[in-house]
Order: sequence, then C-alpha cells, then structure tokens
Amino acid sequence: SFILQLSLGGTVALSSAKTFGGLRQAAWRELSPTLSGYGLDPAAFCVATCLAELPRLLLITLAFLSTWFPTARPRTSFARYFWPCFCAALAASGLSHVFSVTQDSKAAQLSSVSALIACAMFS
Repeated sequence: SFILQLSLGGTVALSSAKTFGGLRQAAWRELSPTLSGYGLDPAAFCVATCLAELPRLLLITLAFLSTWFPTARPRTSFARYFWPCFCAALAASGLSHVFSVTQDSKAAQLSSVSALIACAMFS
C-alpha cells in the first residue's frame, strides 16, 4: 500500500505540477480587465482548469492500477482499489496545483514530491 501510494502519487504530482505553471502567462492575459484581456473570473478559470484535468487523472489511475493490480493480486475487487486511488490522485493533483501557482515549474515538482513523501510517511 505504501509503494502504491508513493508511486501513483508521485506520477500524478509530477505530471500535475505543470498545469498552472505553463498557463501562467495565458492566465494573466485572460484574467486582466484591459483591452487585450477578457476580464474572466479567476475562480472560474481555476475550476475549469481543474475540471479539465479530471479525465486525465481518471485515465492515469486506470492505467496505473491495471498494471499494478495483476502483479499484486489483492484479495478485493478492482473497484475497491480504484476509487480510493482516484481520490488520492485527485488530492496529489490538488497539492501540485497549489505548488504550481506559487512556484516555478521545477520548484513546484520538487515541493510536490517532498510533500507527498512527508504525507506518505505519516499516513
């Protein structure tokens, strides 16, 4: 369970750390109320970006578990592992989004993995 948590969380955290970092210039352009921007609501931009990430997280979790599940051969069903792993992937992605807004791309990746290891150690 520890290895599953670390490997899935690390995969999701590293791939999600670039979500807002790459869109930083586009976000400033779209959110600014000047002539060049549309003056969009920042909360709506954040919610739309996070909702657009849901299918990617679903597919990453499905792909990861479909390779891990036959190897580990747990006694429970696939669905009993899928939904908690999807929720953990969603939490790791959210943590990475927070770091990607506040830091540059490389620092956000390092902070995400460090926070994930700390959370995994104390869970």
